Amino acid sequence: MRWPFSTFPNNQKQTKIKFNNMFKPAVITLIAVFLTTGIFAQIYVKNPGNVGVGINLPADKLHVNGNLRLSGDKEFFFEDNGQIRSLDDNHRILFRRAENKMELREYGNIILSSGSTTGTETATMVLTNGGNVGVGTASPAYKLHVQGDVKGNNFVANAYQYADYVFDSAYQLPSLQEVKNFIQKNHHLPDVPSEKEVKKDGLNLASHQVILLKKIEELTLYTIDQNERLKLLEEKMNQVLNDNIKLKREVESLKALTPPSRNIK
Repeated sequence: MRWPFSTFPNNQKQTKIKFNNMFKPAVITLIAVFLTTGIFAQIYVKNPGNVGVGINLPADKLHVNGNLRLSGDKEFFFEDNGQIRSLDDNHRILFRRAENKMELREYGNIILSSGSTTGTETATMVLTNGGNVGVGTASPAYKLHVQGDVKGNNFVANAYQYADYVFDSAYQLPSLQEVKNFIQKNHHLPDVPSEKEVKKDGLNLASHQVILLKKIEELTLYTIDQNERLKLLEEKMNQVLNDNIKLKREVESLKALTPPSRNIK
C-alpha cells in the first residue's frame, strides 16, 4: 500500500511511505516524527522487512542512499563479529570479537595520508598488495622501504654466509702485494663495493657486515704472519748480537796473548 501526503506547507517535498499492514504502527510513528521535526524525505519499508531511506528498492535491512551521521559521542556497535566492506568485496574491515582481532583486507594498496584531510594523498605510509611497506615513499621496492632516517635500539639480520671460512686452511689469502696492486687499479679494497656502486644500488647492511668481517679476519692473518716474521727477525738479531759479543771477547783474548810490539830505531 502507498500513502501519499500533500498537506505540507508551501508545497514542500512529499513524503511517501510504502508498507504492508504489519508495519502500520511503525509507519504512523515515523509519520509523526517527520511531521513534528520538519524532515521531509522518502522512507520505504519493503517485504521481507528491508528499510530504504532515499531509495525505493532497499536491498538490505537498512539501505540508505545518502550520508549517515552520528551526533555527539554516539557510537556504532557490532553485537558480535561484523564487517564493513565495499559492494565489490575488494575492501573490508573485519571485526572478529571472539579472536580479539580487527582485520583489514584490501585488494589494492593500503595508503595512510597523515597530515592531510583534503586534496591529494600524502602517502606517508603505504602497504602494497605484494606485502611491501613504504615509509616516505609511495612505491616501496622492498619489504620495508624507508625514505628518510631510521633510529632503533637493535637490528638483527639473517646472514646466509659468514666469513669464518677465511680461517680455513684451504683459504688462499691474497698477498699484500696483490692487495696493493688491486687498490692502485680500482681505488677500493677487493670484495668491497665501490663508491659508485653504493650510490647507485645502496648498501646491503647484512652482506656488507660480512665483507667487513672478512677484511678484519684477513688483517688478523696478515698481522699474525708479520708477527711471526718479526719474531724470526728478532731471534736472528739476537743471534747476531750474541755472535758479535763472542767475537769481541775472542778479539780481546787474542790481544791479551799477543806481546806488545817494540819500536825499532
